[in-house]
Parts: sequence; C-alpha cells; structure tokens
Amino acid sequence: MESTDASTLATTVLARFGSAVQRAEHPFVLGISGLQGSGKSTLARGLIDVARERGWGAVSLSIDDVYLTRVEREALAVNLHPLLRTRGVPGTHDLALLASTLDALTKASPERPVRIPRFDKSRDDRYDAALWPAIGEPPKLVVLEGWCVGVEPATDPHKLSEPVNALERDEDADGRWRR
Repeated sequence: MESTDASTLATTVLARFGSAVQRAEHPFVLGISGLQGSGKSTLARGLIDVARERGWGAVSLSIDDVYLTRVEREALAVNLHPLLRTRGVPGTHDLALLASTLDALTKASPERPVRIPRFDKSRDDRYDAALWPAIGEPPKLVVLEGWCVGVEPATDPHKLSEPVNALERDEDADGRWRR
C-alpha cells in the first residue's frame, strides 16, 4: 500500500470511527488484521498521522511487538512442539504483555509513563525494554495490527484433525502443534 493510499484510507476509517474514538472514556483500540505484506503497518502509520492531525494522542502496536522472547519460544519448542520455536503462529505471542500494556495505557501519566513493547526481528528477540518508546498520557487511539488480530481459535476438533499443508503433514503428524 502506498503512503497516499494509506492516508486516504486512514482518513476514511477515522471518519467512520472518529465519533466513537472521541466518545470513548478510555483509549479506543482499533484492530487491523490482514495477510503479510497487505499494508497493515502502513495503514497503522497513516491512522496515527491522521489522528495526530486531529489533535488526538495516538499510538500503534503490532502483534509482532509482543512475541515471546527467544528463550521463552525455545522452552515451548522443548516442552510442547519444535515448531513453536519460530515466531508468528498463535501461541508465540505474550498475550499477558499485550493486555497489561493496553490496560496500563488507560493510566499513563508523566510520572508513570507506559513503555510500548518493540520486537527486533533481526535479533529474533525483543528490544531491551529501556529502548521501548514511552507514552506519558493516555492516548485517544491505539491501533493494534497483526495478521491474527481478532481471529478466534478453532473449537471444532474435526477441523484440526487433518493437516492443511505440507508443513503440518510433515512436521506435525500427531497434530499437537495444530491444536
């Protein structure tokens, strides 16, 4: 997605949700879900820019920023399944960190700034928390983007019984990773 397209789409999205954002007593969390390379991060930047033009505090957070640490994923790989070593799939995110960050943003202040997690894909680990950006007041808008944002887990065991691709067929014959 090009920058001008993102800006136009961001303006349209905020035209649709703007009154809800303004009425919200707490930071309004707007989720963006889409495939890799579909423009989620570009749209998120556009939404932040447009929100700030409106005078709203705004912050963007990617589900990628709350991956479990490399050490935590290594432990999952040893204890549950080797495929959990690789980040990206459900089960490799620190949902408690995401929830606590979103909750803390409602109470952010100059005396108690909230650090926004950031992940360094080049190191396959989180940046040191001291390097995470700090937010000193509750934002009006939080944009949360990621490929699985809002996706519910499959609950029908029959849908998980057969592999859907070669990776599952070859690396997860017993279906443990899938489940």
